This record gives sequence, C-alpha cells and structure tokens, in this order.
Amino acid sequence: MTHASTLGERAFRACGIAPLGAFVLLHVALYGRVLAGQRDLGDSEASALSPWVIALELVLVTGPLVFHAGYGLYLLARGKRRSALGTTLLLDRVQRASSLLVLAFIVDHYVRFRWPMVSGVAVSGDARALLVRELSSTSAGLPLIAGFQLLGIAAVAFHLGYGVYRFDWRATWLTAGRRRTWLAVGVGLLVLITASFAVVELATGKKLVPTWG
Repeated sequence: MTHASTLGERAFRACGIAPLGAFVLLHVALYGRVLAGQRDLGDSEASALSPWVIALELVLVTGPLVFHAGYGLYLLARGKRRSALGTTLLLDRVQRASSLLVLAFIVDHYVRFRWPMVSGVAVSGDARALLVRELSSTSAGLPLIAGFQLLGIAAVAFHLGYGVYRFDWRATWLTAGRRRTWLAVGVGLLVLITASFAVVELATGKKLVPTWG
C-alpha cells in the first residue's frame, strides 16, 4: 500500500464520519422535532435559503460526501480486499454492500426533499408539508417512498454506526473496543429509532412516541 493510497483511505474514512455524521445528526434533530409534536420544521418566514447556507453545505457536507461516495465506488470497482474498512470480516462485507443503498438513499433524499429548497421551488417553511406529501404517497396502494426511506435509514444507521466503530480514533477513551462498540451501537440505534419513528408518523399520522405538555 502506498503512502498516497493511505492518505486517500484516511480521507475516505474521515469524510464518511464527519459530513455523514453532520448530515445524519441534522436530520435526527429534525425528526426529533417531529416526534416532539412540532408543526413548523423550518423557518416559516424565510423566502429562500441564504446563499451562505448553500455554500457552507456544499463545502462542509455535500463535497466531502461526494468524495466519500466516489472513492468508495472506486474501491468497490477495484475489488480491493483490504479497503478503507480494513479486513474482510462479515460486517465489513455488509458495510460495503450497504454503501450502495446509502448512496441511493442520500441521492434520492436530496433530490426529493432538499433540492426543491436549494433551487427555490420550495421554502424552509414547506419542510413538513413536503415530507408528508412525499412519504404518504402510494403507488398501486403501496407506500413505496416511505418504505424506501425506512430501508435507507436502516442502511445509514448501520453504515454510520459501523463506521464509527472502525474509525481510527485518537482519543484514549475510545481505544478500548468495548467503548467503541457501545458508541457505535448507540449512534446506530439513535438514528434508526428517531428517523424511522418520524417517517412512520409523517407517512401515516400515527404517533409512535407520546408527547407530554
């Protein structure tokens, strides 16, 4: 393995943790507001997204995610046995297989829910209405969009959680395998439960988490 490829794989791992983590945590916060009974998920007074928000999103989230996806596809195409994920354990194979589903999910999610706001077709205050409209729609009586979102959420939860576990952390308290395991499981479950419960509520109107107050 060359020094250049090592740097590429380190960048690949980092871009899978930081921007994907930011993307997921922002959505977990959004879905958490759904579960808490919030009706307004965006800024109802905003007429359009700020160019600064779009630029920061491009540099800090979209760009790194595109690199991560592109480099991951390169590794898959090369059939590299020892990829940036490390060994060839079963979970590593599942991680690589899930990457294609994660890619399809993020692209679909961006085109379906984010692009309308970036392009100016919709505004921030339309976020909940847009989510409800798309997730509650059916094709031949089947909730295909909501079903794909749930499948994608499960893939993202595993992909991010296992990525957290496999990442080469420098923090001493994360060098122990047991602590990394608990952190990875916690991250995965937080994403899976919060996002999937919110999608079901938005798609069906049925609350799975009671609200108080």
